[in-house]
Amino acid sequence: SMKKTFPVAEILADEKIYLNEDRISNPPEVFKLICDLMAKSAVSDPASILDVGCAAGEQIYHLQKQFPNATFRGLGVSVSLIDQACERNPKSQFFVGSALDAS
Repeated sequence: SMKKTFPVAEILADEKIYLNEDRISNPPEVFKLICDLMAKSAVSDPASILDVGCAAGEQIYHLQKQFPNATFRGLGVSVSLIDQACERNPKSQFFVGSALDAS
């Protein structure tokens, strides 16, 4: 099986988008939708939440308010975005990698 790699240009383009947007004080509508759907789900008090493609950890930041007892982990391909996620969410764990790496 071939391993999917992410071109540096693609990662840098993502970084430019995520590092220049304020998704903390102005969360995208999709973040609000995810929080609402999770609150209404059968698992209204999850023990653990994994955000695959977590970028700079903004979604985890918002979910932590809604699920204060949950353990949060994030996975992303950009080292600089994961660094920012760690700073923003010191109680969560973040990993550099891709879900496509799992076999």
